[in-house]
Amino acid sequence: MESDYMDDNSRPGAVIGPKSVPPRYTRKYLERGIFSEDDAWRIHAHTPAKVYGVEITLS
Repeated sequence: MESDYMDDNSRPGAVIGPKSVPPRYTRKYLERGIFSEDDAWRIHAHTPAKVYGVEITLS
């Protein structure tokens, strides 16, 4: 899953924020056993919090 690259040649270096990864893909991957709950936590909360210095809570 890649969330930070925006394929727009008119905006070089533009990125998509970490909160924009569609949750439906994560749900599909969890249901199919591709991701564990720990994987989802690391991808959507731990890593973005560490990299961007933000607090992320899951509801």
